Amino acid sequence: MIHRLIILLLIVGCVFGDTIVYKSGSKNRTIENVKYIKAGNGKVYFKAHGGEVSRDCSKVVTFTDNVGNPIDYDCNAIIVEESLIDLEKKIEDTISVDDKYQFILETSGMTNIKIVDYEITGYEAKITKDGTNWEVYPNIQLKRITDLYGNSIWENEILIEQIKKRTEKQFVNNDINLTKYNKLSLLIEGQGGIFNPDPQNFSMIYGKDNIIKGIGSGIGWNNTFFTIKYKQFAADGKSDITGIDLVGTAKWEQAILNLGLRLYFEHNFYFELGYVLSSVQENIYVDQLQLSDLNSNYSTNNKGSSIAMGINIFLMDDLFLLGEVGYMFISSSSQINDNAINIGGRNLNIGIGYVL
Repeated sequence: MIHRLIILLLIVGCVFGDTIVYKSGSKNRTIENVKYIKAGNGKVYFKAHGGEVSRDCSKVVTFTDNVGNPIDYDCNAIIVEESLIDLEKKIEDTISVDDKYQFILETSGMTNIKIVDYEITGYEAKITKDGTNWEVYPNIQLKRITDLYGNSIWENEILIEQIKKRTEKQFVNNDINLTKYNKLSLLIEGQGGIFNPDPQNFSMIYGKDNIIKGIGSGIGWNNTFFTIKYKQFAADGKSDITGIDLVGTAKWEQAILNLGLRLYFEHNFYFELGYVLSSVQENIYVDQLQLSDLNSNYSTNNKGSSIAMGINIFLMDDLFLLGEVGYMFISSSSQINDNAINIGGRNLNIGIGYVL
């Protein structure tokens, strides 16, 4: 039994047969029965005494195998001393999200999104913005995927063609509008709308939302036009005095000449300031003879100002619909006393126009 144990110990002790001689201080030291593992990064590695140890290559005198031949190794080799997975993880952790971006996703709404990775499968696209979380989008919502330098990698050709057609149509419409105004142009307009004069007793006699109609023309260049508009306003009412059974008629006629300066924005919206000349005639007649003193004929010419905002909506190359809201201030003296009153008011107009 003791004999077998001695043999076993001899066998174990002879498993490693390499020998290394290295400098330790001013002396050389020898370690036998070692096992060469690798060399690199300026060191030589070997197994001794049940563990892995290393020595600087500059201190190694000789390293021989079990028959005395020198072991060939390269101390200048590069050794990765940790697993590749762990190394990649450490490198990945040091990279910011911005540095991870590899692609740019352009959506159908012209929004650009930086992404880390993507995968196109059938009618869907999977993308990740951080390299971990994935989102799924229908392909019909995506226009293209490019690298960070704008080079196209994947494109939705159908969507790109649709966007191209819409853009071309928009450019054509814009060019038409620009062509209309980037030259000497003439405007012809016809309008009709609602006029609400400001005097408090006016609506009591003639009612609200009275109809006003007119025509207009203008001449201009680019976005600036000088306009002239003629409007007529007539209303039939009744004489009415509180507490008296009064029967009679009232008639109001007003002609308005508006000289304006119109400025267009985006070739469709406009703002207009005007100088107003107004002529008014009012006839009031009472049936009862005893109240005939209330009969009156009133006429006056007045001046004022106006402000308006509107929009032109083109139906054809030169034909357009217009909508306009405005206010006129026309000062007039009262036929009862000399106090000035405003016989202008709010107006809402719609109409049709033509550009020459």
